Amino acid sequence: MIFTKEFLVDLHSKNYPINECIEIAKYLYAKQTKINLPGYKVFNIAGTGGSQKLKINLSTILAKKLSKKFTIIKNGNKAVTGSVGGFNILESANYKICHTILDVTEEVNKNNLAYIFMKSFNPVYQEVSDIRSQITHLTIFNLLGPLINSSLQIKGQVMGVSQPEIMEKIALIASELNLNVMLVHDQELKIDEISIAGKTKIIEVLNNKIKEYYIEPENFGIKRNKNIAQYFPKNIDQAKLLFYNLLKEEHDINPLQDYVNLNYMATEQFYLKCL
Repeated sequence: MIFTKEFLVDLHSKNYPINECIEIAKYLYAKQTKINLPGYKVFNIAGTGGSQKLKINLSTILAKKLSKKFTIIKNGNKAVTGSVGGFNILESANYKICHTILDVTEEVNKNNLAYIFMKSFNPVYQEVSDIRSQITHLTIFNLLGPLINSSLQIKGQVMGVSQPEIMEKIALIASELNLNVMLVHDQELKIDEISIAGKTKIIEVLNNKIKEYYIEPENFGIKRNKNIAQYFPKNIDQAKLLFYNLLKEEHDINPLQDYVNLNYMATEQFYLKCL
């Protein structure tokens, strides 16, 4: 399968036909380097990106926090269609990014968490890197990338989706791949997170059954905050500082802590369903 710029743009213009998407997903999974971690039950959290909005890299922060209870293998990349990618922050903050199976095994054994660089575990992502940088809109790799995890022990995933119109297709693909996935979209800010500002659309794929529903921050005892976006970072330096501060879990130093806690609780709830 060859991914040219024309092919990716055409696929986008056709609104991602489900049969083609499933075929590509299976192809990408076949190309993915597989990691066997006997004895571990692995989870993932990621987002499609591509919202073109400045925000915190929530899934990167949550992966660290969730690793206290769950084994996390977070696949990711540097920013392609977004403003600041999670792995841009990790790199600048001197966190280890895994490029080999040995790296992953060591990090999981040591920290119960591994950040894996997708280009190192799937040659297709390396091949299309330059092409993707020439395309301003989402591509099939934004849709499928978070689903294609290297772990053979993957139990469940939470995936933020910036464009709600593609959620149903991603759910069908996840079901076809026998994955447990909770897809989330912030309807207030139009980003790929669980909203503290209003309603969040959820499509849950669990044991091949698909269910759609909505949640609000009050469902988790969190006060809604419609002004949360004013605290989002404006550049990589601010994003890096927020990353450190939010990991400290000191509520009074940052209004974003409730936002993180809300996403943590909803993610934890879904992970427990997958066990």
